[in-house]
Amino acid sequence: MLNFPGSIIQTLLPYTCLLCNGASDQKRDLCRPCQKDLPAYHNGCPRCGVHLNTPNNTLPCGRCLNQPPPFHATHILFYYEPPVTHLLTRLKFHHHLTVARMLSEIFYDQIHNNWYRNKPYPDFLLPVPLHPDRLKERGYNQTLEIARPLAKRLHLPLWPDACIRTRPTLPQTTLSAKARRHNVQNAFQITRALRGAHLAIIEDVITTGSTLTSLCRTLIRSGARRIDIWCAARGMPVLPNEDCV
Repeated sequence: MLNFPGSIIQTLLPYTCLLCNGASDQKRDLCRPCQKDLPAYHNGCPRCGVHLNTPNNTLPCGRCLNQPPPFHATHILFYYEPPVTHLLTRLKFHHHLTVARMLSEIFYDQIHNNWYRNKPYPDFLLPVPLHPDRLKERGYNQTLEIARPLAKRLHLPLWPDACIRTRPTLPQTTLSAKARRHNVQNAFQITRALRGAHLAIIEDVITTGSTLTSLCRTLIRSGARRIDIWCAARGMPVLPNEDCV
C-alpha cells in the first residue's frame, strides 16, 4: 500500500463545500461565498450571549448585572437558523463529522483573530459530556469532535474526562424551558481537580442555556475560577436571557 503525503492527498482530493457541494476555494470544507452567507452572531451580551438590540455593546445585559450566570463569557459563531441548522443536524444525527472539523476551523479563526486577540487562552477545553447511554446510541459526542481539532490547533489540553454526565436526561428539544432546567439539575459530576482553573466549554447549540447553567454550577462548586462558553450556534429562547436563570 502506497503512502502519500498529506499535501498530495489534498491535491488529488480537494476540499468540497458542505453547502454548495462545489470545490472549496479555501483549505476547509466550506467555500468563501457560502461561509460569507452564514448568519454570523452579533450584538450578544458578553456574559450570557443573549442577543441585544444595542450594536457594539460591551457591557453585560441587565439580567446578568442583577443575576449573574455561573459562567463569565459567552462567544457564539452563528444564529441557529438555516443553513447552520442543516449543518448541525447532519453533525449531531447523521455522523457527518466533517462538519465538526469545519466548525473547529471557524472557531479557531474567531478565537485567534478576534475573541482572544489580546487575552490569555483558557487552561483547557471541556466539551459538554453526553451520558454513556446517549454516547453508545449515537456513537460519538459531537462537541468532542469539534473540540478535538480545535484543541490541537490552539495547543491547549483537552479534558473530555474532567466531567461526566451521571444520569440520563430527556432530549432538551422536547421540553419547555422550565422542564429543561429541572431535567439537567445535578446531572454532572467532576472527576478531575479544577481548583483555580480557567476553562472553555465547547457546545454546539444554546437555546435556554439550562444544560450549560447546570454544568457550570457544578464546575464552580468544584473550584473552577473562570468559565468561558464557546458555542457554534444560539437559538432564540422564548423569554429573553432565560439562560441566565
